[in-house]
Amino acid sequence: MARLLSNDLEGAAEALEAMLSITTTHRATRLVARAMELRRALTQRHLQGTALAADLGERLEDFTRLPGQRQLVPLYRVLALDA
Repeated sequence: MARLLSNDLEGAAEALEAMLSITTTHRATRLVARAMELRRALTQRHLQGTALAADLGERLEDFTRLPGQRQLVPLYRVLALDA
């Protein structure tokens, strides 16, 4: 986020590579929430229209679309609570 705030889009893209490579089985709720915050930051007026911002935005959107298995309580635990 700091790199985006300082208009360092290339630095932000480089820093995000590690996060974007995390598999769905290792994505936790807070990580997905942070990705959503970063996605919103990319919509700032001074970043709109740049190809890199658009690419990062799409990648972050895909990342949050597949939130991962640590996002929700497993269904069998929910069913056990109801029994």
